[in-house]
Amino acid sequence: MTGQLRDLKELVSSKEAVIAGFKAKEEGFQEDLEKIKEENKTLNSKIVKLNNLVQIGKHSFQEESEKVQNLESMLNGKETAVAAVANNGNSSTPPTSNGNGSS
Repeated sequence: MTGQLRDLKELVSSKEAVIAGFKAKEEGFQEDLEKIKEENKTLNSKIVKLNNLVQIGKHSFQEESEKVQNLESMLNGKETAVAAVANNGNSSTPPTSNGNGSS
C-alpha cells in the first residue's frame, strides 16, 4: 500500500510540474496577447490618421484639378481671342504650324 501511495505522490508531483509549466506558458501568452493588443491599438490609430491624410490629399487634388481646368479654359479663351485678332489683321494668310508665318 505504501508503494502505491508513493507512486501516486510521484504522479501528482509530476502532474503539478506539468501544470506549473502550462501556467508559465499561459502567462507568457497573456503577455504576448497584451503586447499585440497594444500594437493593434497603435496601428489602428495610425490607420485613422493616414486615412484622414488621404482624404485631405484627395480634396486638395480635386481643388487643384478644378483650378487647372479653370486656368486652361481661361487660357484657351485668350488664345482664341488672340488668334481671332491676328486673323482679322491678316485674313489672307492662314496660320502655320511653326508660328513664324512661313511654311
